Amino acid sequence: HLESSPDGRTFIKEEEIPFENKKGLQTILFRSAVSENIFFRLELHDIYNRLYQSAVLKILNPLGNIGIKTFPNPIGDYLTLSNFATKDDVLMVQIISASGRMLYEQRFAIKSGSNNIKVPTSRLPKGQFILSMQKISTGDRQSSTLIKYE
Repeated sequence: HLESSPDGRTFIKEEEIPFENKKGLQTILFRSAVSENIFFRLELHDIYNRLYQSAVLKILNPLGNIGIKTFPNPIGDYLTLSNFATKDDVLMVQIISASGRMLYEQRFAIKSGSNNIKVPTSRLPKGQFILSMQKISTGDRQSSTLIKYE
C-alpha cells in the first residue's frame, strides 16, 4: 500500500495498490493534491508475507498551493476549511464577490497537525464568489470559486 507523511518520519496508509501478478515498471497516480512538501513510500509484502518498505520519496510543492480542502460547495450556512499543517501559523481567509467587493475577511490560528475551520456563510447572498486563503508566515496563497444557491 501507499503511505504518506508530512515530515518523512511518521507515515499513514493512503490506499491499497494492486500489484499482484504485474511485471515491470508500475505507474502510481497520486489523487491528492500536494499541499506542502510531502513524503511517500510503498509498503510491500512478498509471497511469503514478509514486509518491505521502499525508499522514501519527497515531493516538493511546485504550485504554492497551501493544501486546504474546502467543503461543501455549493455552500450553505458555513464553509469548512480542512488542512494538515506542519507548523503553527495564521491563515487569512477572504471571500470576494464576483464584482471584486470584499464580503468577508478573518484571520484564523492554525496549529501543527489537523485543522478544521468553520467559516460562517449564512449572510452571503446567492451567487458566485472567490475564496482566497493565505498563510501569513510564507505568503503562500490558494484560491477557489464558491457558489451559493440560496
